[in-house]
Amino acid sequence: MKRILVTGGNKGIGLATVAKLLRSYDDTHLILGSRNKERGEEAVGSLIRGNGDWKERLVTVEIDVESEDSVK
Repeated sequence: MKRILVTGGNKGIGLATVAKLLRSYDDTHLILGSRNKERGEEAVGSLIRGNGDWKERLVTVEIDVESEDSVK
């Protein structure tokens, strides 16, 4: 299974990218990156409510690409 990290995945283009990848590729596991863990979890919940089959293929991680400590 492929693993894809999408930063900024909790809103806007990032969230749309996560949804598109989940719809298009059944062999992917998506890691939704968000600067705020709570907002990331809300986005994951929203996606899962839209398609319960995605639950096993979707997780969130708190990450700020502008922070060197965050991406280590």
